Amino acid sequence: MYSDFIVTMATIPERFEMLKKNIYSILKQEDVIFDKLLIVVNKYNSEDILKKYDEIKAISPKYIDVVLGDNKWKSCNKAIYPILHNPDKTFITVDDDINYYPHALYDLLEMHEKYPNYIITHETNPVRITDLDFVEYFNTWQTKFKQCCYDKYLTCCCLFPAHTFDNTDVLNYDKMIELTNGMHDELWLWVNSTIKGIKSICLNHTLTFVLDNVITQDNNALGSINGLPEKLIEYNLKINALYGKQLAQVLKSNTIDFIVTENNFYGILCMMNQLISIYKNYKKMIFDVSALAKSYQTIFTNNIQQFSSICEVKYE
Repeated sequence: MYSDFIVTMATIPERFEMLKKNIYSILKQEDVIFDKLLIVVNKYNSEDILKKYDEIKAISPKYIDVVLGDNKWKSCNKAIYPILHNPDKTFITVDDDINYYPHALYDLLEMHEKYPNYIITHETNPVRITDLDFVEYFNTWQTKFKQCCYDKYLTCCCLFPAHTFDNTDVLNYDKMIELTNGMHDELWLWVNSTIKGIKSICLNHTLTFVLDNVITQDNNALGSINGLPEKLIEYNLKINALYGKQLAQVLKSNTIDFIVTENNFYGILCMMNQLISIYKNYKKMIFDVSALAKSYQTIFTNNIQQFSSICEVKYE
């Protein structure tokens, strides 16, 4: 049983009915006990709006805390509020439009116990450095392996150790707006933790979250907007204009560490060419095969020999 952490989300009144449905998937998480489910309400700068959420708080008065966020931070409030008001607490960010599977939080906390100084995430988007030191990320499903990396993590369900963002620009509102216009919280968090040199651990399975039908069918949903090719180009250009040199320096001097298991063994081998293409300008790629049986280790080593100048296999 894991405890001593808070769960935090940002929401707006227009999503009230959806929130009522999805909040139960958080309250019913198995094998965890969180201190608080912190619901930060955006968009309205009036205490009156909080009365609307008495119904939500009544679902579990002991654990649910509804507060009014600083409206200017928009979706970033899910992280900004606990950073400001609960600086010594590990926090897990969740979204108000996702039904979480019963062990979503447990899986993050279990990995956090093993890697206490890393951000733990269910999914990452690969980040590469071009030959001209241009930093760019992709919206893709293809690198959901168990890996320790500087890829852009997604905050639909993501664990941040206490003090992750100390001594960073994360509270610099003007820079946040310049980069994201307040609409891309995970990008803002990723830039700051990466420059600080904090890696994330990506869990070894595909997301099994079920989006609410209303959101998945809404072409104007924020996730759809941020995933458009023109938006990716826009954000990548802004990233490089504001933070490109700092990010490239961190990325080029570090390794990508893959933990190879029987579950992702064949996936990694099949995608090796793509992985090499993405990470070729990083310092190195290390594949830890210590969890594999000897026979699997032999197969992996024989298949990876052609990439030996870039890749390293770790057996213990």
